[in-house]
Amino acid sequence: MKVTAKEISKQLGVSIATVDRVLNNRANVSEKMRKRVLEKAEEMGYVPNRMASILSRKVTFHVAVVYKEYPAYFWEQIETGIGQAELELRDYGVTVHRFRLPVEAFTESPERIQEILADDTIDAVAIAALGDAISPYLKASKKPICTFNVDAQNSGRLFYVGCDYYSSGRLAAELVAKLVPAQGKVGVLLGGNHDYQAREKLQGFREGLEEFRLELCKAVRLGESDLPFQPGQQWQKEMAGLDGLYVATAELGNVAEFFSKYPKHQVAALVGHDMNDLIYKHLRTQMIAATITQDPVSQGYLAIKKLFSLMVLEDEDAKQSTITKLEIVMKNNASYYT
Repeated sequence: MKVTAKEISKQLGVSIATVDRVLNNRANVSEKMRKRVLEKAEEMGYVPNRMASILSRKVTFHVAVVYKEYPAYFWEQIETGIGQAELELRDYGVTVHRFRLPVEAFTESPERIQEILADDTIDAVAIAALGDAISPYLKASKKPICTFNVDAQNSGRLFYVGCDYYSSGRLAAELVAKLVPAQGKVGVLLGGNHDYQAREKLQGFREGLEEFRLELCKAVRLGESDLPFQPGQQWQKEMAGLDGLYVATAELGNVAEFFSKYPKHQVAALVGHDMNDLIYKHLRTQMIAATITQDPVSQGYLAIKKLFSLMVLEDEDAKQSTITKLEIVMKNNASYYT
């Protein structure tokens, strides 16, 4: 049973107000009385209510959340989770500052991130790091930092919240292997940045195919000139004749839309990641065989909640990284993910 200030006061024969002042480290209590209360509290196994203490002390905690602009649909789902955590914690002094930056800010032009890290009004930072390109700046910062969605393992971060991209690639390989014919030809479509996320997905996919005795025939990287998709682009020529295609970038819905307009490019098994209206549409038409989701709402939510738990509640267990679940979505369960 939880020990309360009322029970301690009863044991000591003093007022609840006196016990409350001691337990919350307030003034107007003699040192002799403070010692008596603390000793009795320890003897009875009293555990402080950290949340109540925070309310009484009027703590403030400002968190900067830094992430990319693209793809908008995905980061809007992350923002939903951030908003849920902020709503839960706003009475405990938590304020979240959102920074959506172009991809260049995480690679060759990190000045804005450096400014955020140097801002004295920010107490902690949660960042979707896009790999280790900005690790030196994160490591040099004195602020507590966590990564989410994309890790930066060499950054000195406190913890990571997000999926295991290597496992994600292996799962995509298993799906393709079950959907293409024996000895089928398989390809992967990658984004323009050869970042940590892309490398992990590709390695997992390649090794996963080997497990099912399939070979990766084509790995094509999309360039800026390939977007938006139009007939006659180079990636279409390189993907010709494939039985299965893994879209390891944020273009799954757009690839499916293109295939629906130009059927000669279609493949027997089209798989990829995430969920939005376009992906849902093509799951229903079965142009997309399956997509793998990574619970982006939880990623945004947990990044904020764990930083608060670690830095404000001093809960050391919050240092443990959290790997979010991977879920396979197909035509008949797609409605649960919209």
